[in-house]
Amino acid sequence: MFSRAWTRPCVALSIALPLGVAFDSTPDVAVAAEVGECSTEAADRAAAAAMAIECGTPVEAVSERTPWETVLVNPDGTVRWEATSEAHRAEVAGEWLPIDTSIDAVPTDDGELAPRAAALPMAFSNGGGRAASTHIVW
Repeated sequence: MFSRAWTRPCVALSIALPLGVAFDSTPDVAVAAEVGECSTEAADRAAAAAMAIECGTPVEAVSERTPWETVLVNPDGTVRWEATSEAHRAEVAGEWLPIDTSIDAVPTDDGELAPRAAALPMAFSNGGGRAASTHIVW
């Protein structure tokens, strides 16, 4: 049986998760490398750690980016994970863009209409000779 002391943190966490959360963790990479210009982004966690230490500011590890999550390496070597319940960016042709649900007037290669930048792939029938359809790939 669970004690009351255990259920309170679980309830608080279940309420906090839909709103967006951030967790700090101990460093898993301890590198100090020579970096060029300071930036808020680096290709991976190791490069982000090196840049954060060198520049003294948090740096995002882009390789760990998702529509809902951001991973930042702090100058002290800790890692901060931020997550939101709502997507705020989408990867389109290898580039991260803000969510844009505007439907392009030009059909896709399959003859369907699609949003410009959606977190999940989706397409809608253009109403031509094909049966009406909508599909969202999860």
